[in-house]
Amino acid sequence: MRIRLTIVLLIPVAFVSAVFASQTGRSESDTAFVSSRSIEEISVNARRTTSLLRLSQTGALRMDMGMTAQMPHILGNADPVRFMQTLPGVQTNNEYDAGLHIQGCENGHNHVAINGVPVYNPNHLLGFFSAFIPTHFSAVTLQKSPQSSTLANRLGGFLDMETAQDIPDSSHLHASVGPMSSQGSLHTAVGRHSALTLSARASYLNWLYGPLLEMDGQRLKYAFGDLNATWLLQAGEQDRLWLDFYTGHDQGELTENKYESHDQISWGNMLGALHWEHLGPQEHVSRHSLYASYYYNKLNVQFEDRLITLPSGILTLGYRSSLRYGRLLLGWTAEGHLVRPQYPSLGSTELPVSATADSSLSALEVSEYIEWQPSLEQWILRAGLRLNQYTSFDRHLFFHADPSLSVGRLIEADQRLVFSYSYRHQYLFQSGFSSVGFPTEFWYPSGAALPPQSAHMLSLSYTRPLFKNDYSLSAEVYYKHLEHQLEFDESVFAMLSPQYRPEEAFLPGRGYNCGLNVMLNKRTGRLHAWLSYSYTLSRRRFYDRSRDYWFPSVHERPHELNLVMSYRIDRHWQLGGTMVYASGTPFTAPEHFYYVNGNVITQFSRHNANRLGAYGRTDLSLNYFFPSKGRRESGLNFSLYNALRQKNRIYYRLKFNEGGFAYVPVHFVVEVMPSVNYFITF
Repeated sequence: MRIRLTIVLLIPVAFVSAVFASQTGRSESDTAFVSSRSIEEISVNARRTTSLLRLSQTGALRMDMGMTAQMPHILGNADPVRFMQTLPGVQTNNEYDAGLHIQGCENGHNHVAINGVPVYNPNHLLGFFSAFIPTHFSAVTLQKSPQSSTLANRLGGFLDMETAQDIPDSSHLHASVGPMSSQGSLHTAVGRHSALTLSARASYLNWLYGPLLEMDGQRLKYAFGDLNATWLLQAGEQDRLWLDFYTGHDQGELTENKYESHDQISWGNMLGALHWEHLGPQEHVSRHSLYASYYYNKLNVQFEDRLITLPSGILTLGYRSSLRYGRLLLGWTAEGHLVRPQYPSLGSTELPVSATADSSLSALEVSEYIEWQPSLEQWILRAGLRLNQYTSFDRHLFFHADPSLSVGRLIEADQRLVFSYSYRHQYLFQSGFSSVGFPTEFWYPSGAALPPQSAHMLSLSYTRPLFKNDYSLSAEVYYKHLEHQLEFDESVFAMLSPQYRPEEAFLPGRGYNCGLNVMLNKRTGRLHAWLSYSYTLSRRRFYDRSRDYWFPSVHERPHELNLVMSYRIDRHWQLGGTMVYASGTPFTAPEHFYYVNGNVITQFSRHNANRLGAYGRTDLSLNYFFPSKGRRESGLNFSLYNALRQKNRIYYRLKFNEGGFAYVPVHFVVEVMPSVNYFITF
């Protein structure tokens, strides 16, 4: 008797196959029956899922970092944050804006975290690299909207980088060396019950590309570095502890020879966290985290012999705890914030710069939450409530109750329709006098004069498989009604006045975001690909005579189309690419210029009434893998950034030339950027 059965079970990201091998045998008692019965060979076949994205019931998109090796490597990196920007509802940025704009929200509305611990402004300039070294993490999760009461007090999206929770049998090294930067990650066991992961990255962009980063009398110098460390301890069968450490630093210089101006800016992050997870009886799980997160920003503007310094920063000390009891989840979070807004200091190159004010502000944010998700056969139900208590720096108290509800119907095994509603408050906001170029925006806490921001959020999503599960189609419509929105309404020169007060420099207002997101994802085969389209309206209105009308936010792109593809040709060659086409972002253009007594007087049009030209870019990647030896894999990555040499407008600036002046567009200095990287993994 011979039975052979092959079963392939599909799950959204990976596959599990079970093969029951041939079995032959007989005993004395069954000899009489063998000759009279026979079973034909049966084979059950199914195509395994190779999709890199997995969609959870909460609407979160999850990407396994181990799968990024199959994605296009642009400039030597398969950056997970850049891939998230190709998803519907996440805006593609230009080369001078490295922030995330999710479902029409500002970058400051997002909560970016490492294992749930907030990281403020984790951006490197030019958007070529994310602040996170991909090989240090095991997965990345993106939640486009706070549809769960467990998420932090934010109005935008949630991006969480997750570290590995396993103890390897042997050491693993991932390294990459290229003309712009080099990086490496080491994942190794430390004894029988602990593991250590170390990752580092350093850039030397100016060595090769320095001469190319000059345009129209401007010269840019830029460098950055990152360091990650994670130590994991498996303290018995029921307890797990781990430590996270992260630091990143950026340094930039911009020199304008025509105006004898020299600008310097430095910014960076530092994070430390201790996590403890305990598995109790009947699979009850409790988690606890104690953490600190710090961000600083310092801008120096030197004009002739004058020196203007604009420092800012934020320090958060926090503790959070949660308990999962069957289908019920309880938790609470406490965070203390010490915020330093951007108070300018004025001096000269010969005299020391003195501060104009003691600008440190403190605030306390405490939240308790409960969430219930019963197990139903054909329905999805998740209900939650988040209670917030916030004490501002001016001792003003705020109490809010934020509910969330999701109701869905499982039409078939992989087909579902989900409606979600949530109401949320945000107590920290980010703004500044410029969002173009260097990250000059700063954080500021809510208070009596500036109430917390809030939003009502609605969404309806639908997912289903197509073409015998080879593809999946997802669509979503959403609407967000925003209250107490703020916009900075001062210039850097007005900030030098002794009467300057940051809380008086903001315009209060309201807004709304609405849109449609559609994505077609290829789930099987050697070709990894997805195609996404977004239609987004992000409108604001402020209580000021000059802006008391609805206008598009500065990051609004009504139409955006993204395509990501990667194909493993054979064991030596892998080809990939990303393509994006998007509407141009709004800006406020001048209508008239007047030249009076040697000074240029500008009269502007309606706020954000004009748009830059459409943005388009194609990046190509080609990997060559050397013959592998054991566990070692190495090769070369060839890539072209903006391979079609599309000239995208970044912003407009006033240009003086031979006694005249004009308002001209500024393009990225490098039309096409080639790169060759060597990588090795073992």
